[in-house]
Amino acid sequence: APARWLATPDFKWRIIKSQADFDFAREFLSGSVLIAVDIETLKDPLSIRCIGYTGLHVSESGELSTFSFVIPLGDVLSVSWMRSLNSIQVPKVLQNGKYDHAYLARYNSPMWGWLWDTATMMHSWYCELPKDLAALQAFFVRDAFYWKDLAESGDLETYYMYNAKDTWATVMVAWTWIHEAPAWAKNNYLMEF
Repeated sequence: APARWLATPDFKWRIIKSQADFDFAREFLSGSVLIAVDIETLKDPLSIRCIGYTGLHVSESGELSTFSFVIPLGDVLSVSWMRSLNSIQVPKVLQNGKYDHAYLARYNSPMWGWLWDTATMMHSWYCELPKDLAALQAFFVRDAFYWKDLAESGDLETYYMYNAKDTWATVMVAWTWIHEAPAWAKNNYLMEF
């Protein structure tokens, strides 16, 4: 019944390079009902390369809109922007966020309101199915495409877009799960998470 599928908003994104970019991101994310967060890391030196955020807005008529932001980390200003966005008092969703939170602790950048985790959400409903983000998007988001190959492009801006698409997929998976999962799966989530 495709007419009953959750409508997918357009993917829009921006790299936070200036104070004006940051101010726009903070305002958009602060007005969101849910924010997805994801980090990308370097192995040498062991560090966060960039952090992505997608805010989800829901109009009074139920129409969804999103905007994704990526902060390349490399100086004190970018870390202060990350700390500020992590402190926004809007519920957050991550994909298997234990890994992200371990890194954020190293940056003294705790995240307010990590209430949702898409890997745990899927495990609470279909424990026998894959829980990686690409599989979850294919399962829950009806109008989207595979993006994971963008991480290997070699182009830094494409890599940042990959991070933004990770957060977009995470917020859409979570929103769909919230609307489609049966009550028993939601109870499982509350017990497990």
